[in-house]
Amino acid sequence: MLMVAQANLEAMLDGVVDTTHERLEAVRDALATASERLKDLATLLEEEE
Repeated sequence: MLMVAQANLEAMLDGVVDTTHERLEAVRDALATASERLKDLATLLEEEE
């Protein structure tokens, strides 16, 4: 997920693909999902302590 977001950002920065609203939304959504999963993981780790 993060790798896909990074690849998309790099492709936009390099001019390989056009920077569109839809692509930026997809990257934002992928980052938001990754953030939620990291929060869930942190919560699980705290519960184990």
